[in-house]
Amino acid sequence: MPRTTRLPVLALMAALACSSLQPARALVLWGAEHEARAKALAKAVKEKAHELVPDAEPIKTKDKTLTFWGHGGQGSFCDLTPAQFVEVISAYVKKNKKIKTIEIITCDARHKQRRGEDAFINEVVAQIQGDKKLKKRFKKIAIKALPIAVTGKESYSILWASEGTNTFCYIAAKKRKDMDEAGKRMLQLAKTVTPKYHLGEIGNELAKDSERKFSVLYGDIKNLRSYLAKVN
Repeated sequence: MPRTTRLPVLALMAALACSSLQPARALVLWGAEHEARAKALAKAVKEKAHELVPDAEPIKTKDKTLTFWGHGGQGSFCDLTPAQFVEVISAYVKKNKKIKTIEIITCDARHKQRRGEDAFINEVVAQIQGDKKLKKRFKKIAIKALPIAVTGKESYSILWASEGTNTFCYIAAKKRKDMDEAGKRMLQLAKTVTPKYHLGEIGNELAKDSERKFSVLYGDIKNLRSYLAKVN
């Protein structure tokens, strides 16, 4: 049956994101192969991006938001396990008392495909909640990530970003084959939209198909953080 509920929900979320105040400035840290994307995002929020060096001394910042962008999956993010990531953000929060929000930008942060293992973000939250000292330290800090889906329950997600056009497209699907199908359609559209590889235009075209078996969010990279949802 056609999924006619997706377009109204998508339109509402897009309207809310674009009409709301711009997200606060943030210290943006990038993981491997995400330097260009992180710098594009940082420029949009009038900030500088830095490479994430887990063993290095945390960067001192006056910003209230700490944003990470890197490769992600069910078991890792920025090449860090949940326990290692907790160590990193704990060190940053300890050194920077003004931090009130931690943002995780990646694929599959809230999704799980393997039985017996929880989603990465759930593991992070569980470790914080399970430690009295950490629970107290993060009591007033919001941890945010991209939604599981626009509607329904999904098992996979992928975040595409184009530094050339400063746009993004986020896709979530229940089955891997549906993710692959969305990827093929994106590549086909990439060469036909104007300008080329404009992910906002590609996302708009994908969203028009009410028969699709995946959720889609898209827009200017400056609005990407508006879609992040609190998970703790």
